[in-house]
Amino acid sequence: MNWMMQKLYPHVGHHIVCVTYGDPDDPHDVCIECESCGCVLVSGEDFDDDDEN
Repeated sequence: MNWMMQKLYPHVGHHIVCVTYGDPDDPHDVCIECESCGCVLVSGEDFDDDDEN
């Protein structure tokens, strides 16, 4: 099981949402969160533009 599957698997069947933080027109972060646990599963802040190279 890879790291993403390990992170997501415990949340199967939970209520998952995609939310923004900050200005709705120019958010400083976009996250995928588990509302059942209150856990951030993926945060856009974790990915840096420099990682695309």
